[in-house]
Amino acid sequence: MSVRVRFAPSPTGPLHLGNARIAVINRLFAQKEGGRLILRLEDTDEARFDPAAEALIDRDMEWLGIHPDEGPGIGGAFGPYRQSERHEIYTQTADRLLAEGLAYRCFCSDETLADERKRAVAAGKPPRYSGRCRSLTDGEIASRAGEPFTVRFRADFTEIRIRDLIHREIAFGSDAFGDFVIMRTDGSAVFIFSSAVDDCLMGITHVIRGEDHLPNTPRQVLIHRALGIAPPVFAHVPLLVTESGDKIKKREGGFDIETLIERGYVPEGIFAYLAAVGNPAVTGKRILSQDQIAQSFDITRLGRSAVKIEPEKITRMNTLAVRQIPADDLASRLVPFLRSQGYDTDRIGRPSLALFADAVRDNISTLADATAFAPIFFSEIPPIDDASRHILAQDESRRVLTALLTGIDGVTEFTDEAFHSAIRATADETGIDGRPLFAPIRAALTGMEHGPALEKIAEAVGMEVIKGRIRNALRLSS
Repeated sequence: MSVRVRFAPSPTGPLHLGNARIAVINRLFAQKEGGRLILRLEDTDEARFDPAAEALIDRDMEWLGIHPDEGPGIGGAFGPYRQSERHEIYTQTADRLLAEGLAYRCFCSDETLADERKRAVAAGKPPRYSGRCRSLTDGEIASRAGEPFTVRFRADFTEIRIRDLIHREIAFGSDAFGDFVIMRTDGSAVFIFSSAVDDCLMGITHVIRGEDHLPNTPRQVLIHRALGIAPPVFAHVPLLVTESGDKIKKREGGFDIETLIERGYVPEGIFAYLAAVGNPAVTGKRILSQDQIAQSFDITRLGRSAVKIEPEKITRMNTLAVRQIPADDLASRLVPFLRSQGYDTDRIGRPSLALFADAVRDNISTLADATAFAPIFFSEIPPIDDASRHILAQDESRRVLTALLTGIDGVTEFTDEAFHSAIRATADETGIDGRPLFAPIRAALTGMEHGPALEKIAEAVGMEVIKGRIRNALRLSS
């Protein structure tokens, strides 16, 4: 069977960077190996289940450019792909294990189990189940009909060795755990069981997940063996953690995809960042496409230590990504942010938006950053900040602007050549060059000390607007 991997989030909220990274790694691995990515929703935790979360997960994955080959709403030969719709499968599988003597009913109460754990800890032993219900006869079980029970798996093994693409070979001894619960008293499946059963029945060949799931692995290997299906190859990815070293939580610290979208990050930058964490082949001066990243992707090179989020690197890679987006595409992405600031983008029109996008791309790190420059392009006279007013108050600045206005007074249509010629003529006439020349021009045209290239601003707003702004600056400095 060809490579089949799965991304199995719990629908309890939007994706955060930690689980989004697992989705990215699964997608890249499947792409590199010519395999399939399955989206499976592990939605049986009723206490944490959020009905809106499935749509959020779909949106976040779509935004990142991760398109599963099978899953809810997509279909496939191994569905259903929501665990909440697979209850009968888990019940039938547990009944099979009971019939084959590989599992048994446990009638121990919570109080009994808590007491066992307490006594084990007091004796310096691991808190594992004693096995008191392991040998109940059929008659004893029948006599307790109607009593609540769990189903426990018989964990009979000496040692379990697993192959892990990141951690290499890992061994678990028989003292790691005792008989474990696979079905609760309410008849629902425990995560360890449902996940392993689904991996078996969906033909998953590689389980790529966070290393926080490593303790679950030997139990799931035993379930695979009991069902007569070879365990998958595992890859337990070191966690992406906060700057303080803590595990990322949903909606914490702005590290979820929803917040990043709101702040104007672009999917190309975030995907590249998540692919680059622990993967030096992705890091560079250009943002690679998903196909290019997949070609060089090697899961064995991800390293074995947790990696801290680097907000500066996220921003840096997003900046590179923004600069690579074609102007027309970038203009479309900027529309929601401009509208949020009250700009009528329909009135502005596509050609002007494209000029704006092209002009600001080298001065922004996120889409939201572009709104700071919008008044330069979409107002007759942009606001003038204090630093620019200080520049305009200088006698030297007035000389520069007076000479420049004279030089362009007869020009009605902007061209690069005409604008450059007027600036050079101003330098020759005033004997002023460098920052003393360009600072007052920028202050007059933009109201800011720093910003997009003057030539692109002039091209976007036109020569008549440029003249009006220079006249306004001269009035302010008089």
